[in-house]
Amino acid sequence: MAGLAAILFLVGACGPTASVVVDGWSIGDGFCTGLSDGAPEGVSCAREVEARLAVAADGLDRREPGHASIVAAELHREGGYPGPDGQVLLPTRSGGCCAVAVFRLDDGSVKAIGVGRIGIDPNLSARFYGPGAVR
Repeated sequence: MAGLAAILFLVGACGPTASVVVDGWSIGDGFCTGLSDGAPEGVSCAREVEARLAVAADGLDRREPGHASIVAAELHREGGYPGPDGQVLLPTRSGGCCAVAVFRLDDGSVKAIGVGRIGIDPNLSARFYGPGAVR
């Protein structure tokens, strides 16, 4: 019984942690690391990542016309946000938004765009800034 209590304590101590926030988007785990990737039925995760990165790159072009060239792109799940008292705030919302596209540019900057299917819309769309944005 003492062993079980120790395991439960360790599990409880390993709660969510806040992620790095870029352009208001919290950068979580890689997109294809869970059971549900948000892809429509019959679409592979790799194809879903490719589609989301294309929509997000278009969103970055619209948000910041003339930005430096993209040298790397990754897709992540949305992570936890740092709360005012050090707690971690996990994003909850109805609908399917958002995975987070992270772009590394040739000038050394890093940009992020949210991308997903919003509400019941089957089409992907980009969201310029995340809920943690300070503008």
